[in-house]
Amino acid sequence: MSTGQIAGGRLGRSRSREITCGGMILPYRIAWFTLFSRGNRSVAYMNKLLHGFLLLALLGLVGCSTIASYDQAAYEHATSAKAEALQLMDKGSTPYSQNSEKIDAVLLDMNKAYEYDKGRARNEKTTALWTALLNPEGKLFGGFIRYWKTRNELHPAYIDEKKKDISDAFDQIIQLEQGKQKQGTS
Repeated sequence: MSTGQIAGGRLGRSRSREITCGGMILPYRIAWFTLFSRGNRSVAYMNKLLHGFLLLALLGLVGCSTIASYDQAAYEHATSAKAEALQLMDKGSTPYSQNSEKIDAVLLDMNKAYEYDKGRARNEKTTALWTALLNPEGKLFGGFIRYWKTRNELHPAYIDEKKKDISDAFDQIIQLEQGKQKQGTS
């Protein structure tokens, strides 16, 4: 007998039958089957339908989440890193060597924030935003620092333009964190 067939004959003969499912014989109430059957739907189709309902019920009970919950420390890391980074960028018109200690301190704080967010479960979106912000080959803060180091001093118009882009990138991180659901709330 193949998978999905009724054991013991045709569907309408008895009130209780057995059904095979993956090689296992399972007791099956005909009344349930006839209640949900329409036309010539096969037992295999009904099994798929039942499994679908069970999966939806399980997902509803588990309350799955694809993103981390709100974290006050992550929010504070992002907001303070934004303020420090933008303040540092204002010094871009002065020589890089005069600001190297402050640059290192800001980069360290930003890397701490990145590592904190990276260590949180289901936080890939925020981690990706931090990665883009810190990438020295990119066009955000990491790229700004690399360009400053190669040029030594930057033009104020360039600094203002980059501050807008970098501020927007920080805002994305901050808004993503603000939009996360606080644990214990629905």
